[in-house]
Amino acid sequence: QELTGQNRFNTRREDLGRQDARRGARFKQLPPVLQLHLKRFEYDTQSGSMRKLQSEFRFPTALRLHRFMRRGWQGSQPEQRPDYTLYAVLSHVGDIGSGHYVAYVRPLGERQWYEFDDTRVTPVAEEAAVRRQFGGRHSRGSGPFGMGAAPNAYMLVYVRQDEVSKGAASGETAPSQAVRDEFETTMRKGSRRAATRWGGVDR
Repeated sequence: QELTGQNRFNTRREDLGRQDARRGARFKQLPPVLQLHLKRFEYDTQSGSMRKLQSEFRFPTALRLHRFMRRGWQGSQPEQRPDYTLYAVLSHVGDIGSGHYVAYVRPLGERQWYEFDDTRVTPVAEEAAVRRQFGGRHSRGSGPFGMGAAPNAYMLVYVRQDEVSKGAASGETAPSQAVRDEFETTMRKGSRRAATRWGGVDR
């Protein structure tokens, strides 16, 4: 924050008085998983109601946060460098009154993204998972489900690079076969329940 003009910093010293200054915060340590929540909803004082912000926000697939760290952080935990890679994007389709949530995730250490839309899981390109979630001009036109605007991100999940390396070394970059089998079983049961409820035929 820049402190200038009438907002200059008060040194409380007669010989210095008020001075132009810059105020901010630096981090001593950052978490293994960094979750950033984008403020897509706000209160509109003119209408007296909440509204969704469809404006564009570009986010990178890699974060280098060294300049936000306090001095001396390298000495305490040199292996935990503040380098992060994007591994999940949570998006919202629609407006404040109605909408739909979609998640884009990729396994640790892999390049392939997947779209999680209710019970449907589909491989997608990075273009769909990242750049099409920026909002603004990227969200114009008719989105899915008749929601109007296309999806735009409201939460980003970054994983610190040393944690990614640990996962790759241990081989825990993807769900085990047992987890996959359980997932498939759960999905089949859900499909049968939905078909029974709505009078459909489960094939």
